[in-house]
Amino acid sequence: CGAGRAEVDLAMRAACAVELIHIASQVHDDLPCFDNAYTRRGRPTVHVLFSEARALLVGDALLAQGFELLTNAGRAQATRTLRIAQLLARATGSTSGLVAGQGLEHDHMSAHPALGGAESYHVMKTGALFGMAAEAGAVAAGVRKAAAWARIGWLVGRGYQLAHALQTPTNLVSF
Repeated sequence: CGAGRAEVDLAMRAACAVELIHIASQVHDDLPCFDNAYTRRGRPTVHVLFSEARALLVGDALLAQGFELLTNAGRAQATRTLRIAQLLARATGSTSGLVAGQGLEHDHMSAHPALGGAESYHVMKTGALFGMAAEAGAVAAGVRKAAAWARIGWLVGRGYQLAHALQTPTNLVSF
C-alpha cells in the first residue's frame, strides 16, 4: 500500500495485539470451566503447569497487553490507532467476538452441536479476529474503504477453520 514507517509500525502493533488476544483466548479455552485441556500442541497447558487462578490471570494480562501495545503507537497515528483499538475491542467482545463465541461454545455447543451453532461459533471467534486483522492492516495503511478488507480476512479465517477441521477428523462434527 506504499505505507510509510509509522504506518508499518502501527500495522505491526495491530498484528501483535491480535496474536496476544489469540493466545489469551487459548489460555482461557483450555481452563477446566471450558475445554479442560491438559495439553495444547503436545505440551502441558498453563493451568496444568501453574494453576487455574494463574492461567486466568495470564489470559487477562495478555488481553490487556494487546490493547496496551496497540495504543502505545505514536501521536501521529492517534486517529488510526483509535479506530484499530475499536475494531479489536469488537473482535474480542461479548456481542460478536471471541467472548461471545466462547460463551456460545460453553452454553450450547456441548449440549446442541447443531451446524448453525458451530457456524456462529467460528464466525465469532476465528472470523472476528481474521476480519479485524485484515481491516486493521488497511486502516493502518490509510486505505479509504478499509472495511471491505474485513470480508477478505473473514474468508481467510473460514478457510483456516475448514483446513483445521480436515486435519482433525473430530472437528468435522462442528461443520
